[in-house]
Amino acid sequence: MSDEVTAIVTPHLLQELSGVLEKDKFRRWVSLADARAFVAALTDKADLRADAGKPRRSARDPDDDSLVALAEETGAVIVTGDDDLLSLNLAPPAITPRALLDLLESSC
Repeated sequence: MSDEVTAIVTPHLLQELSGVLEKDKFRRWVSLADARAFVAALTDKADLRADAGKPRRSARDPDDDSLVALAEETGAVIVTGDDDLLSLNLAPPAITPRALLDLLESSC
């Protein structure tokens, strides 16, 4: 396994992330300026792909179908805390952020 991680994003995902991070409930963890700077940096550094079509396998939450389709299209792992995605039997699998960190630490 490579010790390099590349974020793969779509315009839809960036828009959703921006909307979530701009909510007032996140101000105790991150300032609005830092949230916007993070999304801008991610936009600049990530592998930006077109929004994917319909997935071969749908998620329980239809809002997650775009992530499943992107993972199917690119072969990317979905890193999430969402139980709906973690419970799907995807290939490659959906994993938690902790599992990603464990994988990266074991590859060093």
